[in-house]
Amino acid sequence: PQALKSLNIFLDKHGILVDEKGSFQSDSKSFISAICGNWDIKTQIPKQCKICNIELPLYFNQWMNIKDFALTVYPSYQPYQVKGMGSLLRTLNMKLYGSHHLGMDDTYNISRLVMQFV
Repeated sequence: PQALKSLNIFLDKHGILVDEKGSFQSDSKSFISAICGNWDIKTQIPKQCKICNIELPLYFNQWMNIKDFALTVYPSYQPYQVKGMGSLLRTLNMKLYGSHHLGMDDTYNISRLVMQFV
C-alpha cells in the first residue's frame, strides 16, 4: 500500500494526475511503464494488490515490454538476441551498468535502452 501511495505522490508532483482508480485525469500528462518482460506488471503487481486487498490502479493495465519493442524496431533481430536485458544490451553493444535484478540498476539500464530506441 505504501509503495502505491508513494508512486501516486510522485506522479502528482510531476503533473501526472490520476483519480482514485488510477485513471488519468483529462487535463493530465500520462505515462507508460517501460519494463523488460511482462511478469512484473502482468503477474506480480496484480497478485500483490490482491494480497493487500487494493484495487489494481488502471495505469497498470498497459506497459511497454522493451524486448517486444526491440523486435519491432529491429526486425532483423532474432528472439534469442532479446531474451533478457543482458542479451539486449549486448546486441546493442551497450554495457550493463551495476547489478542485474537490482531495482535501481535495472531502472537505469532500461531507461538507457528506451533512449537508444528513440
